[in-house]
Amino acid sequence: MELSPWLFAEARHENDRQIISLRGEIDLSAVVGLEALLAGQHARTVALELDGVSFCDVVGLAALVRARQDLGRRHQALLFRSVPESLWRLADLLEVGVFDPPERPAHRTRAGERPSGRRSRRLSRSVDS
Repeated sequence: MELSPWLFAEARHENDRQIISLRGEIDLSAVVGLEALLAGQHARTVALELDGVSFCDVVGLAALVRARQDLGRRHQALLFRSVPESLWRLADLLEVGVFDPPERPAHRTRAGERPSGRRSRRLSRSVDS
């Protein structure tokens, strides 16, 4: 199903869960369609598979946060599967804890973070003119 010219969804049931696979870009043009799709879900657990998402902007991330909150108020769970690293980085930069940490691949670290967990310093270099 087309949620916007750049975002498509496929839905299926898996046990007692509604699984929705997204493909494309989650941006301003997709938010209304995505929110309508999620608002119409009646399963106790809804899982969004995000590995097909090639781009997500701040508006798209905010829509995912709102969707999780809205479904939670209706006593439904919204889970995220296969979250692309670019989405993890965006959520990290904005300090939005929408994705479940166990979902993040263990070998990945936050932007600017060393494997030890300590932040690295960014050094600026002066250029003589």
